[in-house]
Amino acid sequence: MSDWKNYSLIKKLLIGIAITLIALVSPELMIIMDFGGIELALSFLLLYFKPFIVWLEKQIQSITNILRLIKLTFERSSLIQQNVFLAHFTTSLLIMILSSSILISMSTILPALYLGGV
Repeated sequence: MSDWKNYSLIKKLLIGIAITLIALVSPELMIIMDFGGIELALSFLLLYFKPFIVWLEKQIQSITNILRLIKLTFERSSLIQQNVFLAHFTTSLLIMILSSSILISMSTILPALYLGGV
């Protein structure tokens, strides 16, 4: 960490305000700052938030895995293939015109959705 004296006034104010707000939640930070200075307080602050950072990284990894799975499912779906999509779309449109029922017309697409990866 660079020397505290080399920081600009704005950085000093922002760090001071952040530590003051965090000290409301963890008052032991003020004692650490009295004994060790701002550098030690910032170091302990990073240690204080380590479990939250680890939890956040796990959540981001979980979300990226879910998005990859969704993308892979769409890529392997049989509805993505042009001839399958065209046949189901034509059948669904024809049934929609003849019966005027969305439920019946969607029944032609549902098997392709359920059995897409098989």
